Amino acid sequence: MDLTVTVTAAPITNPIGGLTSAANWMQQNELNLTLGSGLALDPSKWREIDHWQARVRADYYNGTADYGDVIGSFFAPQTLAITPGFYLSGLSLQRTSRDQSLRISAGFQSLDQDFLVSPAYLSYLYSGFNDTLNLTLPGLPITPFAAPSLVVHWQSPGFGTWSVGGYWLDQETEMATLLAAPPSTSADLKGSLQIIQWDLPLWTQNAALQAPVTLKGGTRVSRILPSPLLQLGAFNSSVDFTSLSDSPTGASPLVNRVIYGSINVPVTLPLGLDNRLWGGVNWGFDVSQNPTPLFVQGGWLCQGLIPGRPLDVLALGIGRAGFSPELLPQLNWTGALELNYSVRINSRLTLQPVIQWLMRPSGDGQVPGILTTALQIAINF
Repeated sequence: MDLTVTVTAAPITNPIGGLTSAANWMQQNELNLTLGSGLALDPSKWREIDHWQARVRADYYNGTADYGDVIGSFFAPQTLAITPGFYLSGLSLQRTSRDQSLRISAGFQSLDQDFLVSPAYLSYLYSGFNDTLNLTLPGLPITPFAAPSLVVHWQSPGFGTWSVGGYWLDQETEMATLLAAPPSTSADLKGSLQIIQWDLPLWTQNAALQAPVTLKGGTRVSRILPSPLLQLGAFNSSVDFTSLSDSPTGASPLVNRVIYGSINVPVTLPLGLDNRLWGGVNWGFDVSQNPTPLFVQGGWLCQGLIPGRPLDVLALGIGRAGFSPELLPQLNWTGALELNYSVRINSRLTLQPVIQWLMRPSGDGQVPGILTTALQIAINF
């Protein structure tokens, strides 16, 4: 058995700008449980039953999820802005080959647990930078929502990892409300989603990037920044709200085709111990049904900027979302700039003070720019 519990809290306030100055607290309590007879065994000694693992994930959210609406921001400043409640956000069975090159999982799974997310995104608080590239399509099974699915990962020697997934959306709402979480929609959600993704590790032959950082005096420190990576993907979704008369387009089903990608590369700078530059984009083809068909973002990560703090990370990110001229003709664009610093207190506790500047937060230029300050607290057990 492998059990992890993570508690993440993000108190936030906006002293400058917006519709009003307000404060908010949002907290996520995440439990991940993996069961399998092969967890503690060398894969070379696996029997058939050792190839299999059962996985369960549950999330409990508490706080005020509509803080972004209160201050006039189209996108939530906090990734944790989920309607409060208890969600069973994962229940699956997985089989892994002996050489780890093939992994197949089936059950109730969230899309972003296998796709869309580049490790560099997880260094941020803003909902656009962190997680899913500001995808606002209805019906996507993004954590804590999950849907019946089959996912296959195949690692090809020298050519990275290919991942393919199929999601049946009909049971997504029922799964979300199974443990008494409030329903996400008043409609009967129907439809499906198909996705493919390619992850190619970069600079794998660079010995210096694979080795720990050597400090003055000979002390060696692990590199904790995300490994260099190129990620490319595409998905097609067809969603039908069978009992929702005011669907986003007034038509059904909603078909959306999106391509996305990200890259994370090492750079040599006279700052810190290790540095990365990263960028990401999603581009939707169906502007008549996709509220935000284009989102681009990028940033910089620096490990050990302050002497004597080799495991701290400074993160800078900037992004811009464009709105559909057909669905939201009154809106143009919105953007955000975030600067944060992760202070690793110990292996269990991390504190991350955050400053954000939200540009054209409402998308129409009617709401003044917003300065937010926050402190994200993460505790791992």
